Amino acid sequence: MTTEPTMVSPAALTITTLSDWHIGTGAGIPGGVDRSVIRDPGGLPYMPASSLTGLVRASAKTIALALDDDALDNATPDGPWMRWFNWLFGGLSEQGERAPGPAAVKISAARLEPALRAVLVQERLTADTTILRASTAIDDATGTADDKTLRTVEYARKGARLCASIERADGNATFPPEAAFLLAAAAKATERFGGKRTRGAGRCSLSLDPAPDWKAWCRWAETHIPADPPPMANPIGRDTTAPGVSKPGWESIDLAVVVVEPVAAEAERLGNTLTTRPLIPGTVLLATAHQRLGSNLGPAIAAGELQVSDAVPLGRTGTRTTRTPAGWLIPKRPTTDETRICDTLTTQPDTDTQMQRLSSPFVDTVGREAQGIAVATSIDAHAVIDERTGRPTAASGGLFLRSAIRPGTRLGVTVRWRRGLLDKREVREALSGRWHVGTARHAGYGAVDVTVSGAPTVRSARCDMLPAAGDLIMVEARSDVLLRNGRLRWDPTPSSLAAALQVGGWTFEPAESGPGADTAAVTVARRDSWHAGWSLPRPTLCAIGAGSRMLLRCTSAGPSDALVDLVERGIGERLAEGFGEIRLSSTDDSVDVRIYTIPDDAAGGSRVDTRTTLGPHNEADQQYLASVRQAAHRKGVQLALTTAALPHVEPNKPGASQLGALRSVGVSLALAPGPGARDRARSWLGALRDTERRAEKWNAATLDHIAAFLNEPEKVWRELDLEPIEGLTLETLGWYLAAGARNGGAQ
Repeated sequence: MTTEPTMVSPAALTITTLSDWHIGTGAGIPGGVDRSVIRDPGGLPYMPASSLTGLVRASAKTIALALDDDALDNATPDGPWMRWFNWLFGGLSEQGERAPGPAAVKISAARLEPALRAVLVQERLTADTTILRASTAIDDATGTADDKTLRTVEYARKGARLCASIERADGNATFPPEAAFLLAAAAKATERFGGKRTRGAGRCSLSLDPAPDWKAWCRWAETHIPADPPPMANPIGRDTTAPGVSKPGWESIDLAVVVVEPVAAEAERLGNTLTTRPLIPGTVLLATAHQRLGSNLGPAIAAGELQVSDAVPLGRTGTRTTRTPAGWLIPKRPTTDETRICDTLTTQPDTDTQMQRLSSPFVDTVGREAQGIAVATSIDAHAVIDERTGRPTAASGGLFLRSAIRPGTRLGVTVRWRRGLLDKREVREALSGRWHVGTARHAGYGAVDVTVSGAPTVRSARCDMLPAAGDLIMVEARSDVLLRNGRLRWDPTPSSLAAALQVGGWTFEPAESGPGADTAAVTVARRDSWHAGWSLPRPTLCAIGAGSRMLLRCTSAGPSDALVDLVERGIGERLAEGFGEIRLSSTDDSVDVRIYTIPDDAAGGSRVDTRTTLGPHNEADQQYLASVRQAAHRKGVQLALTTAALPHVEPNKPGASQLGALRSVGVSLALAPGPGARDRARSWLGALRDTERRAEKWNAATLDHIAAFLNEPEKVWRELDLEPIEGLTLETLGWYLAAGARNGGAQ
């Protein structure tokens, strides 16, 4: 009896690096490195999820074709095992005749263990986890180096254990046996990764926990004929009872979102660069919220009775910030960090002062003070690898850049629903947990942790005042507002917004004048998106941008409940996706504002717990840490020697020939250590002193300095104020000693 392969989701995947490895950024470091290693926000090398997924995918395809070839005597893209391969990894066929399909597996980025990362960051060893190697191209005809081909490549050190996870994208707890076998076999077959893998770099071994029973699994695969893969799980996976009956009024709950993996909420494509928005749109969050709250809420979403706001940064008090109001200006050259805002809708700007708009996309207003808030983003380079050549090509898409919201960023979301539609307790339980949002979720993007930050509230105040006929009010767009004119075209103008507020006898018109220089400060927001199922672009949306403000005059007043309910519900279209949130207020708002942008480290970024210590059970990590520490110590010794070993050398002395002689002495000490090598070095020094023409190129203090190192080997460590390195003696420092002469000559 054979044993069917089993694999839980998520499954732990460990990559042990057996040689130095390189996964690059697509760029270098000016002044010394032509190709640099990709690093996480903590400064440590890692393997991106897209690279790891590509490795496993390539191995899985080879295995699937081989299994189909054994079963059918002719491997085809539509064989039974290839169908399971396509079910796991999705995507287009090579000829492009098949529509893109979702991937059933999600593989995370591979990183060092958190405890090891904490020690490396705490001891400032991140720079010592990599090494530099120089290489050049050799001319086949002459056997010599080609001109202008010298390059320096950065490699991550071997011995690192990188940890990742494999899980089902639909949240199921187990993989089917066929999928489990393909994934496990692909991991077993992967032996190299990264750049220069054909030249010895990137050797590795991949292991799963728990480990497969390979003998039993292989016997099962020899006789098993796979059935067709199951259809992908319905994205609306949670089935609840019928929603309740809606009542007047609204309830809401606030969610705190912590970015775990970079989140790419794509805004636009500029050439080969994919830019992200500084927030996560409600359009992106609604699908996950719908899945968690239940499949019966489609009609409520269509009617705008369930709404999910944009995820925006949290402020100092833990509440959601707002988009920077249009029309707020500050002096272009402020004299202090605190400066008073000039609101062009309520005040007249000083004509003698040059003003500018606020650069921060969000503001956190507390009382009568506001603080600018920025969202930290990162830019990563990716490449589409051609399966035939094994490298990026123009036909496959080549190199591209993707910006994303950095891990560690804290955002806030508000979910609102009509009273009676949902049970508060069920909402709290359903919405808490790990979400996957945004684009490139299969490539290590989009994981966020969501928690409920407060108790559900019965009402959210969006209407601060009720105007009388003839009053002037300020309308602020808290989110993008989608409005159409009489011809059903998008109309992001004050007149269309005034028309949208006409309800129950209330009428408004754009103000012709006001207390300030402007009566409206409107930005236009454009949203372009792509329909994955149709493989076609969606129609462009043109909205009044969040932060826009305008003055309206109330021409007639109606019942207060009609206006309040309209404002609380929102105006315009697609309210369920966070569009249409507005606020009515008085024109007397003038605030004293302190404006500055939070640095990236404060607005987001990875947070490493330096209090974690490396446990004794992590033997492999301990060995890797020891090698990094030794490398850091050696680098410190080299730096100290090159800057202080020969401090008495005069400028331009000695010459190149004498430095070469000293270097030869150092080589002799390094290659043939012992008393004989030291005697030969002393003889060289004696001959140097006795030869007048040579001695004048050195000064006596320099020669005495060298002789002291030869006569007292331990002096080098006291001189440099460093602890001795085990196994590193004066003889093995000969190269560094010679390098110190060169450096001293330049001082």
